[in-house]
Amino acid sequence: MKSEPMHDELLCLTAAKNETKLFCGSADGFLEEFNFGEWGNLVERFDTKHDDTVDSLCKLDEDLLASASANGTIRKKYSKTLNYLQGIDWYQLAHQSV
Repeated sequence: MKSEPMHDELLCLTAAKNETKLFCGSADGFLEEFNFGEWGNLVERFDTKHDDTVDSLCKLDEDLLASASANGTIRKKYSKTLNYLQGIDWYQLAHQSV
């Protein structure tokens, strides 16, 4: 079995949906979704609306994710549909610590 080619490098990850899904932040600003145990198959790619890389992800609950970018923005996403909910704010703090 051959894996799908990746669009860009993956920089961070978090498990969600009762650890059945893995979400990865990428260098091109997208969020990529995988099913556990099916690492060669990308389920979906989502535009995070970040203008830069997605450097950090945090599961707020099983259906809500926060992503942080190198440009200092933090955004919330509803992980059932990964609709962009809102930008939280602009921070100059270390975005890697989200």
